[in-house]
Amino acid sequence: MKKTIIYPPGVWALFARGWERSLRAENKSHNTVWAYLHAVRLLGEWSHRQSPPVAPAEITHRHIQEFLAELID
Repeated sequence: MKKTIIYPPGVWALFARGWERSLRAENKSHNTVWAYLHAVRLLGEWSHRQSPPVAPAEITHRHIQEFLAELID
């Protein structure tokens, strides 16, 4: 059974859908596409909760570190 892809909120969904097209064009397996987009969904949800929200084009190394630290906690 294929896992359902759930997109992140806001502008992150546009980014995720574009990346999904690229991954499928590269003939990645459904599980690979799902795993990559799941990670983007988690990052998009995290960025959406920030004040102010962080758009994909605004993500910095510091944001990624904060996101990963929250995941670990």
